[in-house]
Amino acid sequence: MESAQGSVQEKGYISTFPLLFNMENKPVYQLSLKDDAGLIKMYAFVNATNYQKVGTGNSLAAAWSAYTGGVVSTTTDEEEEVVETETLSGAITALESVVIDGETTYYFMLEGDAETIYIAKVSIDKQLPFIKAGDSVTIEVDGARVVSIIKQ
Repeated sequence: MESAQGSVQEKGYISTFPLLFNMENKPVYQLSLKDDAGLIKMYAFVNATNYQKVGTGNSLAAAWSAYTGGVVSTTTDEEEEVVETETLSGAITALESVVIDGETTYYFMLEGDAETIYIAKVSIDKQLPFIKAGDSVTIEVDGARVVSIIKQ
């Protein structure tokens, strides 16, 4: 994949055919990067929905660590913790957007709550870029992280 090759373009490595995996409930391509002799020199993970998010390394663990920003999670046979969400409604009083790792993230506040800043990634709803200050919304949140948003 060109994204992985581009991240190490000074080395001139060629990528192998990507394998699609479900990593932490997100589609991620894993591939190897080979030199001119066909020897595997590096590994890469590429986000399947945002090709700008790439992690490379000399081992699979190093590539995954680079992809996740150093966060490595493990799984166990124990049940996953159930996360409680809360549903809130109100008018947006302030709204700002920033691009983080190639994905637009929105920060906003709701009327009547001047202390909480809610955070929503553009990937949760395709209508999010069209929401503006003054719009009434219903949001489902886990703490300050928005899980879903509906414009009323």
